[in-house]
Amino acid sequence: MQDIGTGYLIILRPLLVLFNINQIRMILTILLVALAIILSFLICKKINFITAMTFLMGLLGVEYFYLGFSLQGIFVFIIMMISSIIILLRYKKIKSFGLLFFITGILTNFFDFLTVPIVTLIIPLIIYFLLKQKEEILNLKIVFKELFFLTFAWGIGYGITWFTKWILVDLFFNKNMISVAINQVLYRSTEKTSMTTYNVFNVIEENLDYIIVPFFISVFCTFLIINLKILFNNYSLVKPNVNQLLNRILPYVIILLVPFCWYALLQNHSYYHAFFTYRNLIIVNISFNIIIIEIFLSFFKEEKNNEK
Repeated sequence: MQDIGTGYLIILRPLLVLFNINQIRMILTILLVALAIILSFLICKKINFITAMTFLMGLLGVEYFYLGFSLQGIFVFIIMMISSIIILLRYKKIKSFGLLFFITGILTNFFDFLTVPIVTLIIPLIIYFLLKQKEEILNLKIVFKELFFLTFAWGIGYGITWFTKWILVDLFFNKNMISVAINQVLYRSTEKTSMTTYNVFNVIEENLDYIIVPFFISVFCTFLIINLKILFNNYSLVKPNVNQLLNRILPYVIILLVPFCWYALLQNHSYYHAFFTYRNLIIVNISFNIIIIEIFLSFFKEEKNNEK
């Protein structure tokens, strides 16, 4: 099927008038670095330093800073970063997060279509829950309500753009695109081809191979940073509130499972394109490390110095 997720060409073509391909790659890489610096600074300021390092290690684990060489795959990460930065900057002023996620879904489908689209939903969603948990303790009902509503808003934006492109192609070019697209969706979801047979576990294994080493390095670094924080700050050991802890880690446990559900739904695509679909696992990397942070720090309480 002809690639209908080529909205990035709207940006690329004008750039090609002014710059050569290597210069464009350099510009895009500089943009990625700038966005990573801004995101890390804001997370450190609005949430905490350990979480900022967790996000940075997650980006490193999926070769984020090399994405400037991928003129198609880069745009989904730019959308993800900008959406996350907007949430961090405007959290208390945004009147409708549903609208923000709806617009993010539209932009994702327009610019990217099917590399790693779910990162534009899940990474901003993690940021949203981290900020929300600083203000209130979320119970099971609130977590599922927020997850469903924001995911639905993103999905509607993504789906509307998808179907609109099919309909427009059918109307103006008489290409029977709707039928072709549906057949391609079914093909990308199957676990069998004429050449080979595989299952969801093979798909997951194929993707995990690309990130397993960076994942364990990030977990080790998270433990190291947490221990250094406890060592050089005034902490005392406390008995954790189990119910409160479970409520705090619940969103990230659910979020952590999303990439595996994605691989199960799009087995063919995720198996044969694991060299870029593995980047969905940035979600697992970040979520797992946040869970570690929450569990570990639940055993400690920072003592305030009462200096007069």
